Amino acid sequence: MQRILVLNSKGGCGKTTLATNLASHFANQGKRVSLTDYDPQACSQYWLSIRPEDEAEIQSISAYKQSGMLTTRTFMLRAAPGTDINIIDAPAAPDGMQLEEMLRHTDRVIVPLISSPIDFQATLRFLKTQLLSKLKAKRIPLSVVINRVGVHRTSLEQLTSQLTELGVNISAVIPESYLYSEVYSQGRSVFDNKFSKETDLLHHWQPLIRWIDNTETKLNLSHTDWVTWDANNSDALPEAQVNYA
Repeated sequence: MQRILVLNSKGGCGKTTLATNLASHFANQGKRVSLTDYDPQACSQYWLSIRPEDEAEIQSISAYKQSGMLTTRTFMLRAAPGTDINIIDAPAAPDGMQLEEMLRHTDRVIVPLISSPIDFQATLRFLKTQLLSKLKAKRIPLSVVINRVGVHRTSLEQLTSQLTELGVNISAVIPESYLYSEVYSQGRSVFDNKFSKETDLLHHWQPLIRWIDNTETKLNLSHTDWVTWDANNSDALPEAQVNYA
C-alpha cells in the first residue's frame, strides 16, 4: 500500500481539495483507496459522507477522533485489507506528536501552497524549521503543488526560485477554478465521470500523478512569463511555459 500525506502547517492552502481529488482519481483507476482525515474540521470526511453511491468507492478513516478505552490507535488508523493507496489529509498546524505519527505512516509527502507572499513565507518557515530535516532523516520524498494560480500569481517567480534553492521539487501547478468548490459540494471530484469529460483541468494534475506513480520526478518551470499571464483565463495555464523533464 502506498501512503500519501498532504501536509502544510498553513490553513486554506488546498489540502482537502488535493486529498479528495487524488483519492477520487485513484479510485476511478480501479484501485482500492482510503482517505484518512486528521483535520478536526473533518472536511474530507464530510465530502465522503455526501459522495454519491454511483461514484467510485473510497474508504473513510477518521484519524482526528481519539481512540476509546477498548480501541487502539493502530486499529483506528487501519486501512481495509487489500487497500492500494491511502491519501492522508493533514490538519493545519499539527503538533510535534501528531506530525510524527503521520510521518510514520507515510511514503510520500505533498505540500500544497498558494503563491501569495503570506502563504509562501509561512510554508517556507514550516519546511525549514519542521519538515525538511524529518523527511531527509526518514528518506521520504517531498513535492510541492502550487495551487490557485491566477489569483496569486505575482510572486510565482520568487517562489519557484526559493524552492529550487532548497532542493524542493515542484510537481504541479494547478490553476484557480470555480469547479473545485462545485464538485466538493456534491461529494465528487474533477476526475469523476460527471465532470472528467467536461473540463480541461485534468492535465494540470498529470505531473503530480506521475510523481506519485514514480514515473515523473521533476517539473521544470520557465519563469519568464508566469508573472504576466492573464489571470482572467484561469482555466488554462500557458502551456509553452511548462516543460516536463
